[in-house]
Amino acid sequence: MKKSVWWRFAFLLVVAAICMMTTACGMIAIHAMNNTYESLAGTRKDVAYSGSGFKKIIVVGLVENDPTRIAYENTFMNQLIGARVNAVISSIDLPDADSLKDKSLVERVIRNGSCDGVITVAVKNIAADEPPQWLKTWVVTPVPGRDNLFEVLANADKSLPVAAEKIRFEVVLWDGKTARQVWVGTTTAVDKHWISREAHPAAYSTVKTLIKAKLLRSTL
Repeated sequence: MKKSVWWRFAFLLVVAAICMMTTACGMIAIHAMNNTYESLAGTRKDVAYSGSGFKKIIVVGLVENDPTRIAYENTFMNQLIGARVNAVISSIDLPDADSLKDKSLVERVIRNGSCDGVITVAVKNIAADEPPQWLKTWVVTPVPGRDNLFEVLANADKSLPVAAEKIRFEVVLWDGKTARQVWVGTTTAVDKHWISREAHPAAYSTVKTLIKAKLLRSTL
């Protein structure tokens, strides 16, 4: 009888230990998610921008593969809406590269959707001899070739397929009215095989950083 009681007591101890370990792992996972804004290697904000923050964002994925583009756009939109920032994806009204190149169409979609801000998401290869960290010169100057939204969209179908072992996400916030670059951020280097998974912390980091910089306004 005593042996049975001791076995039951030992079993309960094991169950309790497993529960404590599970809870601890969950807390670690939550802590990791709450700190993923650190996945951004660096950011640059246009010092000339004096607005009070954008109220509605349209997200544009600059990738050739349609399902991947939609997935990235949805990932960023979900993070924006989760932060109570109004957002839509572009792939509904601008489904392909030809539509992105059509300046008048893009302007009409932005205007009809009452979007005052645009976020573009691109994947960049990191060459073996290229430093994966944020370039210090970008702090005071715009990222090369990123000074006009429509110039970027005109080359949306010219992005190279992911070939390098390391890649990074480059995210740019544009003024929907002037098409000028307001903010740019790039992530740390990530393994190309984890690119889909890494889109989530990249989106989370971006939204957290933009809210902290007062470039987004919660309206939902």
